[in-house]
Amino acid sequence: MKVFSTKVQSLDLPTVFKILSNQTRVEILIMLRDSCSTAKEISEKLSADISTVYRHLKFLQVNGLIKSYIYSGVERYDLSSEHVYNLIESGIMMLTDVKGTKSVEPGILKIFSEGIHELRDIKVDRFIDMRGELCPVPDISTRKNLESMQSGEVLLIIVDYPLSKERIPNIVKTEGHELIAIFEDNLRDTKIYIRRR
Repeated sequence: MKVFSTKVQSLDLPTVFKILSNQTRVEILIMLRDSCSTAKEISEKLSADISTVYRHLKFLQVNGLIKSYIYSGVERYDLSSEHVYNLIESGIMMLTDVKGTKSVEPGILKIFSEGIHELRDIKVDRFIDMRGELCPVPDISTRKNLESMQSGEVLLIIVDYPLSKERIPNIVKTEGHELIAIFEDNLRDTKIYIRRR
């Protein structure tokens, strides 16, 4: 896998907000928040001209908000860091006032399921270790495993790629499964517990 990165010489907060003042660029970043994608995939989802999308992608890349890499011979784009993800996520949360999560030991363990008080309350039926894997491998593996499981079974996935720990819970919710808990240990490995619906 060949990763293409650009060194940003001068970028400040006003410039970041100026970059985000363009609707198409914001929509592209929101799409990349959910899944790393190709220029063609983005243009199809946005119903936009691919040359326009490509121009925005290169602009975002030059300014350090996204990166690209070759995966299976195709150039894919992803957010440059978890902080870009957090910026987009915070904006969405501010606008939609997302609530309904109870936290235990903030920053370490988050529990989302009624009746679960600690990790030992969760019976795991399948386990996959995605440490060392970059997008889109953890996302694809999560989907494939859930598809082959029975309703009610629990999948535990371990990731260490920062964007995967943010992205997989969104995939789970979008596809109608239950996010039970997320645990991040001191080594920055994240365990995500999912119940198949």
